[in-house]
Amino acid sequence: MFSSGMVAGFDNADSPCCSFGRIRPALTCIPASRLCKDRSKYLFWDEYHPSDRANELIANELIRKLGFKPINQTNGPSPSPTSAPAPSDD
Repeated sequence: MFSSGMVAGFDNADSPCCSFGRIRPALTCIPASRLCKDRSKYLFWDEYHPSDRANELIANELIRKLGFKPINQTNGPSPSPTSAPAPSDD
């Protein structure tokens, strides 16, 4: 996804949504930072963190590759756990 940000639907895959003009913050967003107008079009939120949309794509890919079923695709609720035995007075 990182090497093909445009293919994944991101308009910007090489600079963060949160920046300080042409100066990129060394750590993360600061109060004086400028934010992009549409963060869903950016792969990165700041210098280190993926955007919400990128995180969602990463999570969905992990779920798919590991064979987990997303919550909305289960066959019903999980069974309730069995009750633990009551402690004895011994």
